[in-house]
Amino acid sequence: MDSKFDAEMIIAVTQGGKGTGGYGVTILCVTIGETIDIHTHFREPGPYEIVTEGETHPYHFIRVVKPAAWYPGIEYRLLS
Repeated sequence: MDSKFDAEMIIAVTQGGKGTGGYGVTILCVTIGETIDIHTHFREPGPYEIVTEGETHPYHFIRVVKPAAWYPGIEYRLLS
């Protein structure tokens, strides 16, 4: 992924380590205003779902245009 960090930024959402497969994370949309709201969907396996055995680390990265009013202390909100 090629990015120009003066005009763009990378947003990453992860679920951390999980003991099996069947987990997932999707960034649905990003709303930029006074805060940066990251709308997400987290998937977890059902109680009787067959999953892979092995540690997984679900993640989703996206590249967005940096807002004109961006500053290092801007508030990010993760919404699901």
